[in-house]
Amino acid sequence: MSKSKRVLLVDAVEWAPIYPLEHRLRNVPSWFLRHFDSDLKIDWTVRHYPELPLKEGLEGIDGLIITGAPRDAWGDDPTNDRMCELVRGCMDASIPFLGVCYGHQILGRTLGAEVGRHPEGLQLGPVLMNLTREGKQDRLFAGMGDSFEALSGHADYVAELPEGTVHLASGGVTPVQGIRWGDRIYGVQFHPEMNADILKFLWEARTEDWQNRVPFDLKAKVAAIHDTPVATRVLTNFVENIV
Repeated sequence: MSKSKRVLLVDAVEWAPIYPLEHRLRNVPSWFLRHFDSDLKIDWTVRHYPELPLKEGLEGIDGLIITGAPRDAWGDDPTNDRMCELVRGCMDASIPFLGVCYGHQILGRTLGAEVGRHPEGLQLGPVLMNLTREGKQDRLFAGMGDSFEALSGHADYVAELPEGTVHLASGGVTPVQGIRWGDRIYGVQFHPEMNADILKFLWEARTEDWQNRVPFDLKAKVAAIHDTPVATRVLTNFVENIV
């Protein structure tokens, strides 16, 4: 009998008071775990911000996922430093890693790439992702075709392809949407875990605050968000093919 895969999910979100504590969608782990069949042998461990694991806490872990977060990945603060240490721990121990949005930017920072504010501002909603030649052949995107829609919600980005990485995907105004370092370390700028309800929940509460920061009708942009089901395969492909 095969053993369970032990996957650590680091929930990097620090919730603002505008999101009701009791709301059913204020549950980041559920955004990820809902995509996995209960019959799969996955032993999930969840660590929530600010209780982050140490690099030494990766012992016995078969895979690590760092989620998105409403903070920047480029500022000098203890949280970002701890996240980078976790990524380095995965690199050193050959533990499969997937960084999503903020987690992707943390990977870029760990690898020495420039990470910062996106010059085009906020990229929000469904975006067509185009796989590179290497991306079409990569296990992370198995069965997803040459291109697919995915949900985005980021104002920061990895500004350059990190040294030593393979470029896997680009999309919209963000060229570095997917990367791989070695054969087990991955980052995706988009959100394979989200659906339209989750992304609308996150942005409907912020439209008034953000409207003067963007050149488009933010309320209309949020209302037009729709599901992108193909993109969710990134998560199952990571756990099934790489972990």
